[in-house]
This record gives sequence, C-alpha cells and structure tokens, in this order.
Amino acid sequence: MYIARDIERLVGDVLGAMPVVVVTGPRQAGKSTLLQHHPDLRKRTYYSLDDMAVLSMALREPDRLLSGDDPVTIDEAQRAPALMLSIKRRVDQDRRPGRFLLSGSSNFLLLRDLADNLAGRAIYLGLGPMSWRELHRVEGEPVIIQLLKRNLASEDLAALAIQVNPSPVDWLAGGFPPVAMKPRPKHSHFWFAGYRQTYLERDLRDLSQVADLGLFDQFVQMMALRSAQVLNLRDIARDCGSNAPTVSRWLRLLETGFMGQRLPPYFSNRMKRLVKAPKWYMADSGLMGYLVGATLESITAGPLRGPLFETYIFQNLSAILAAWLPDARLFHYRSHTGHEVDFVIETPGGLLAIEAKAGADVDARDVKGLSAIVEAESRCIAGVVVYNGCEIRQLGPRLWAVPVGVLLR
Repeated sequence: MYIARDIERLVGDVLGAMPVVVVTGPRQAGKSTLLQHHPDLRKRTYYSLDDMAVLSMALREPDRLLSGDDPVTIDEAQRAPALMLSIKRRVDQDRRPGRFLLSGSSNFLLLRDLADNLAGRAIYLGLGPMSWRELHRVEGEPVIIQLLKRNLASEDLAALAIQVNPSPVDWLAGGFPPVAMKPRPKHSHFWFAGYRQTYLERDLRDLSQVADLGLFDQFVQMMALRSAQVLNLRDIARDCGSNAPTVSRWLRLLETGFMGQRLPPYFSNRMKRLVKAPKWYMADSGLMGYLVGATLESITAGPLRGPLFETYIFQNLSAILAAWLPDARLFHYRSHTGHEVDFVIETPGGLLAIEAKAGADVDARDVKGLSAIVEAESRCIAGVVVYNGCEIRQLGPRLWAVPVGVLLR
C-alpha cells in the first residue's frame, strides 16, 4: 500500500516552476515508490538507471534516451553523469518547467560535475527515511511548523492532546520503509546487513576509490557510535588508525551517500563565544542501532539510549523541515560556558530551540541550555524539551516540556 509522503506537497509546485527537479535521499528511502506511484507523476516517461540496459544507453547514447518531448523521470540519475550534459543542452534550448524529474541516492550538491551541469537549472528536494507522522499518516500542518509560524500560542500548546510516544522499538526500527512500515520484519538486522553491504560494494564504488574497504567499514561503525556527538577529526583519525585528511574525505563520502550529516553550530553577533565544531548524526536511528549492535535490552538504561533517541529526533526534524519549511536551517548550540542545546531551527521569523531528553521526566538540568539561548536571543520563539513523558508542561517564560509524540506529529 502506497503511503503518502509529506514532500509530495512540494513536488507539484516545483515541477511547475523549474525545468529540472532533483529528489535526493538515501537508498531505500522511498524515492522510486514516490516517482512511480504518486498520481501526478504516473504519466511521465520513467527510466531507472538500476536497469542495466537503460544505464548502458544513458552512458553511451544519452541524447537518444532523451530524444522525446514528453516529461521524463530518471531514477538513480547520478549513475550516468553524461546525462547531465544532455539535460543541460536541452534545458538551455527550452526551459519549459517540469521537463526533467531526477532522483538520486547520492547528494548531487556534493558531486561537483553534476552540480555544475545543473547550476541555475535545477531545484533540489530531500526525501529521507519516513517520519513518525508519515508512518502514522498524520494529516495537516506539523506542530513544529505551527510553532515556528507562531500559530500556536502558549495556551494552544498546553491544550494539545497527548499522543502515544514513539517507543525504543520505533527508534531501533528507524524510518526506512522496508523496516519501519508495519507489519515489521521479524529479523530486521538482515535487511540492514544488506543495506550496509550495498553501500560498501556498490554506492561507495560509484562515488570513490577506497583502498581498504575493511578499514572504511570500521570507520562507518565508529561514526555510528559517534552519532549525536561533536566532531573531533583528530580523535577519530587516531581511533581508526588513519589521518585527519583521510577521515575528512571519508566523512564527505558518508554525507554524499546520505549515510549521515554534519550539523553546524548556531551563533549570532550576540553570542560569539561558541564552540564552532559541528555535531554528527547518522541519517537513520535504525541504521545507527544496527551498526552499533543496539538491542532493546542494551538501550533500556545504557549509554546508547540518549544518542539513539537524539538521532531519532534529528531524522524526524530533518524530514519535517525538508517537506514543510525547506528554507529553514538546522543547527546545534554549544557554548564555552557549558550551555548546550541539541537543535536550533532558524527561519526568517525566528528561532525554535529543542533539547532531546530520552527519559520520562524533566529536571532543571535539562533546561539550562534552553534558558541561556532564550534569554540571549529575543528571536527565540520558545525553548522545548522533547521527552518521553505524558504531560505538556510550562517550565518558565517561553520554556516547555513536550512529549515526543506531540512535537513530532
């Protein structure tokens, strides 16, 4: 059964505005399903470069593949860079909107040749793992977006109905449809093992030459263990027996293949004494859990519980913002004085600060960073602790504790 994705609301709009639309995201996130089953996209000519015959033509005779006048959809387009030159020529001759809809499991913006060929001709949309609200088919504008638009006053937030919170089972399932959709597979680790193998043996081969795949695989596991932590390239290089330039290149490969993402620090002119190192997040909490060997028993009260929950919040925030507020930017905040906030969402209308708390209660320590940024930034609409409790509580001026099942719906 096809489940609608939030990003659908943008696809039609951008196809009506730009000649090339690129939908990118991790492999198995649902891009092909969207392109083939969305009612407004079914009439387009569809090619998948996972089909070896189609890929061969795209590599050898790209102009022939694009010779028709009908709107074209090309899945896994990054596998044939020569196609981009052909698309560029056609768009320069005729800039009708909606001519080409491309998808890719590599980040085109990080692939210089592809990005250069499509510069000024394409708009990019990100489709990541399914969010909590998509899996539960929640309709309407997300709560986070209402907060950012100031459509929820304090009394409105306090009146929101309590929802069931995502459980540790949901954190370990993540958002990849084959694992996250119900009924869920009994042995999901087999699926994640195949995903990992596909990345190492196919996607990585397409992206770059890595001399030692075994060492790189250990690096991937190491980065999963570091999800939700501030990056320190020297420490990572030391721990994996490499050097900082190599680790930096490997990190870029993980980002290009949508295995993870760096989250930059937030700072403004009024807050200069900030740690400027980015944080690192795996793209999916389920993939992270598999790579670090997490189980329900090990995350009940162990050290992986907090990072896994924070990674789950990150992937959901990313999905909501990509679909509903693509111009928003996501940061973390960490000062030299010890104040930290896991996520800061910045929009032209203001900031929303969010602290992720894996527990079912909130105490004074959980709001120190939020209090600091709310006091320092008049643009900060609210500071929110997202937690696994059952009550929406006001903790102070512009400070709230909100159950995760409410905030992510």
